Amino acid sequence: MKNVFIVIGIVVILAVVFLFFLGRNGEDIPEDVEEITFASVNLYYPNSEVADEIGDVCSPESVIAIEREIPSTISPIRDTIELLIQGELTEEEIEDGFSTEFPDNGFSLEGVNLSEGILTLEFNDENNFSTGGSCRVGLLSAQVFKTAMQFDEVNEVRIIPEDELFQP
Repeated sequence: MKNVFIVIGIVVILAVVFLFFLGRNGEDIPEDVEEITFASVNLYYPNSEVADEIGDVCSPESVIAIEREIPSTISPIRDTIELLIQGELTEEEIEDGFSTEFPDNGFSLEGVNLSEGILTLEFNDENNFSTGGSCRVGLLSAQVFKTAMQFDEVNEVRIIPEDELFQP
């Protein structure tokens, strides 16, 4: 019987809290709390239809943009590259010919540095995911380079460790 009163007490407390927040309707949100804003970015992925049109499945020209909305943050370049290497395509995008070999659990973005227009991206590639044939490596690197170069402040992209990543 004691347990029933405890359960009823907890339910009443939760109901009061729920009704309190439900009744607020956001009216008491402090003015200094900013509303979340979003930015449009492009993620570049290979597209088989474009590859067929140009007659070269290995061409970096077959790597084209898919637009995404991301929350505006102080690190849009990092956020965009991380989203790219997650490799999440919708069913519709796949039906439209897009593909990617991302993600790989051992491939991750470790650092981003932008200085005087030079963007340095440091990756960890513990499974040697980014190595392989020249076609595959060319498409993977084109995805990263094109995605990074969309930002106005980026004039050049460097990948480190240079001698270990995107090598055929």
